[in-house]
Amino acid sequence: MMMTRKTMTLVSLAVIAAMAIASTILAASLPAGARLPVHWNYRGDADAFSNAWTALLLPLVVPTVATALLHALPLTETRAANLERSRGLYLAIWTSLLLIGLLYETAMVSAALRWRVRAPDFILAGVGALFVLSGNQFGKSRSMKRIGLRTPWTLANEDVWIRTHRLSGKLMVAGGLLITASAMLQLSVTVTLLILLGSTLLAILLPMGLSVLFWKAAQGPQAE
Repeated sequence: MMMTRKTMTLVSLAVIAAMAIASTILAASLPAGARLPVHWNYRGDADAFSNAWTALLLPLVVPTVATALLHALPLTETRAANLERSRGLYLAIWTSLLLIGLLYETAMVSAALRWRVRAPDFILAGVGALFVLSGNQFGKSRSMKRIGLRTPWTLANEDVWIRTHRLSGKLMVAGGLLITASAMLQLSVTVTLLILLGSTLLAILLPMGLSVLFWKAAQGPQAE
C-alpha cells in the first residue's frame, strides 16, 4: 500500500530526529575545537571546514526543509486531483531528498570517524537515486502547477504532459543510473559531476523543447 502524506511526514520526522540524535552524540564525543569538512571541490578534495557541531547538524537542513515544503505542497496545488494521481512522483521526490540527507550525514560521520571513503560519492549517489526514483514516476504523473516540467503546452494538454514526462523520465533514469554507478565505482568526481550536469540538461531541456511539437501533433493541422 502506498504511503499517505501523513505517514510520510511521520517517517520523515522520525528520520530527522534520529539524525539529530546521532549527530549530537558524535559531536559531543569529539575533541573540543575539532573541525570537519563541509564542502568538496570538483576534484573531491575538501575545501571548506567548520566546527564539528555545525558540520554534523548541517545534513539535517535538506530533509527538514524538504519535509516542510512537501508537507505543505498539497495546500498550494491548484490541481489537487492530479497531485493525488501523481502521488508516486510526490512521494519519490520526498523519499529521495530524505535519502540525500542521510547520505550527506554519512559523509559527515565518515569524516568525523576518519573512515577511508570519499565523502562526495555518498552525496552524488543520493542525487543519482533521486533521478532514478523520480524519473521512474515521471511518466505516471499528471499535470500540476507545483511539480514537473511546466510549459504552456504540458499544462494545456494532458497527453502532451504525459508524452513529455515519459521522455524526461526515461532520460532521468538513465542519467541517474550513470551518476550512481560513477559514484559507487569511485570514478573521478569531475566525471560524475559532468554526467550529472549533462543528464540534468538533457532530461529537462530536451523534453521541454519537444513539448511544443507534441502539442502541435495533438492539435492536428489547425495548430500549424
